Amino acid sequence: MTHKFIYGLFPFVVFVAATLAPARPADEAVETEEPLEDEPYHVEADVTEGYMSGDEQVLHGIGNVLITHGDTVITCDEAWSYEKEGNAVLKGNVRLVNEKENYVLTSQYGEYFEKTKLAVASKGPKLVLTGDRPVTITGDIMRMNTETEEGEAAGNAHVVSKDVEAFGETLLYFGEEERVELLGTPVAWQGDSRLAGDKLTMFFVDEEVDRLLVEGNARVIYFAEGGEEEEEGAGTEEESLEIVEDEGESEAAETIDGIKEEEEPVFEIPEVETAEEPADGGIAFDEPLDFEESVVEVGADEGEEEEPPTGRVEASGDVIDCLFDEGQIEKIYIIGSARGAFMPFDELGRETGEQIDSSGDRITVYTREGEVKKIIVEGDAVGVYHPAEGVGREGVTRTEGDTISVYMRDQEIRRIVVHGHARGSYFTREAAAEEEDKAEAGETGS
Repeated sequence: MTHKFIYGLFPFVVFVAATLAPARPADEAVETEEPLEDEPYHVEADVTEGYMSGDEQVLHGIGNVLITHGDTVITCDEAWSYEKEGNAVLKGNVRLVNEKENYVLTSQYGEYFEKTKLAVASKGPKLVLTGDRPVTITGDIMRMNTETEEGEAAGNAHVVSKDVEAFGETLLYFGEEERVELLGTPVAWQGDSRLAGDKLTMFFVDEEVDRLLVEGNARVIYFAEGGEEEEEGAGTEEESLEIVEDEGESEAAETIDGIKEEEEPVFEIPEVETAEEPADGGIAFDEPLDFEESVVEVGADEGEEEEPPTGRVEASGDVIDCLFDEGQIEKIYIIGSARGAFMPFDELGRETGEQIDSSGDRITVYTREGEVKKIIVEGDAVGVYHPAEGVGREGVTRTEGDTISVYMRDQEIRRIVVHGHARGSYFTREAAAEEEDKAEAGETGS
């Protein structure tokens, strides 16, 4: 009797040159004829049988199937290999391991193509990048090239590391470059912080997230988490809200290690002439940051007491680039049409009412030990400062210049410095609110 088998969804190219063999007892290995590649190819199973399906030679393995091809080892409950078509169909508890490249691909159904070394997995596929900090990738259908170590997850793509979790419609994996790309409204989480855009790229170093890059309609909501207390004797620096005209070296060249602060903050508003066109009192996003409401907790160890957030950054731009240090964000670059807002929190993680809005060609946010320490705004920089309630100053300060540097300490904004073509204006809250109402009425045409 001739047996016919429709072998799957992806009838690609050559796979296995399998010998036609009768049913064999358990534990007896079957070795193929001369392999199509230099690497040897072996098939073992509890029971193996060979038969013809039309002009196709089929080798059927049943029970504890073991296929080895170079550094790739495949196990499953049942398998069919087709010599002419050159592929193998894998069924039940499929597990593909490459110990040299340190990854494991599992599913309940799959195919393997020997010449191209392509594995296709469906029915619950999962790729695990093994190591001290394993990374897990899932999707509806996954493809993995065991030669180039490049893969794809199509449909409901999901990647989880110890520090960051991300979703997208499609995921591309580049093993040699330790890079993952997510497309189709991708979103990444770390705790309550979220990052989204048209394309999201995750860079890994030893299975640890080193960098997150978002391109196209990039948006971020970042919650700075409380860290260790700073050592005493960190130094001091004059703490005031200043407008400084300086055509010399850019403040952006400084690092956060050079920030010095006083124990007693002193806020001073300089004497400046009010601009002919009053400030609008704030910079608002054209559209809300449309992140999903659900939040996935990532990175906290079980039983570890979480510190309250020390502040929140909301920003948007053409590109957002986040750099990590030991699993935590240390720098955020917002590039192209950059707009952002920073709100410090009190020691209980509550908003204080203090806020600075900013816009420019580029915004850089520096963090240290779980707190935002410095913000640099470059290129047609604009900053609008709103003081916290009950600090004795109720007005709104607007500054403009080539570069604006904002310094924070102890969850408060301590100093604002403007470089290059500096100018500024000060308004009471009432005046700022009136200007906002006028601007809104003008936009709506009422």
